[in-house]
Amino acid sequence: MKEIESIANLSWPAIEEITCDNWLLRASGGYTRRSNCAAPLSEVCINDLDAVLPSIIHWFRNRKLPPTIKICTTLDNSKEFEERLTVAGFFKTAPSCMMTRSNLQESIPSPQVRVTHEPDDTWLQAFLHWNGLFDKREQIQALLACVSQSRAYFSSVGTETLASLALGIITNNHFGIFDFVVNPAFRRNGQGRSLLSSMLAWAAHNGAHAAFLQVLSENHAAQSLYAQFGFAVAFDYSYFLCE
Repeated sequence: MKEIESIANLSWPAIEEITCDNWLLRASGGYTRRSNCAAPLSEVCINDLDAVLPSIIHWFRNRKLPPTIKICTTLDNSKEFEERLTVAGFFKTAPSCMMTRSNLQESIPSPQVRVTHEPDDTWLQAFLHWNGLFDKREQIQALLACVSQSRAYFSSVGTETLASLALGIITNNHFGIFDFVVNPAFRRNGQGRSLLSSMLAWAAHNGAHAAFLQVLSENHAAQSLYAQFGFAVAFDYSYFLCE
């Protein structure tokens, strides 16, 4: 779990990042939970939570962000963390899972999938539109500019518009799949499968030996698609938000 979490954080950076009493604090203007949360760097003593929590809350509020804490269920005391955070005024949100896969050599690229090393305006506009993120354009562009690892922007074309898109990043021979989105008008017609297969083929060609992605626990359709490509749940995690 620690290795994948570390690689995921390296792949998907934050604009601002500090450590505070064995916690990693990340902020990026509010775009993506991973880049705007606090997470323990190791097995943290539950008794230390009360001491560090005010500092975490203050740090996020100074950046006009809701204090958010990420807890993985692999922590021995994750249930205790949940209880203590609930008492402190936090509520659980966005239960998710990390899915991983090894051996990327079997995938076949689709000729309909385009690969670029920078997000052009068509890719960015479609991403903002499909996710309702027009007010986050500057934050997203700033965050993408922080990505220093080997990366590629993928998209497939439907009739006259993009049908799907995603971002892939290789870090330490691990291929991270981020922002995997299929245009609602093209869902359930194979666009997601073509995009994912092409991404895994590109990753294998560029030296990746394994892949990982994150998905909401309630998104059973996406998890089913990923499972068909050999992905399996490595661990679960949730975010705890304090308004």
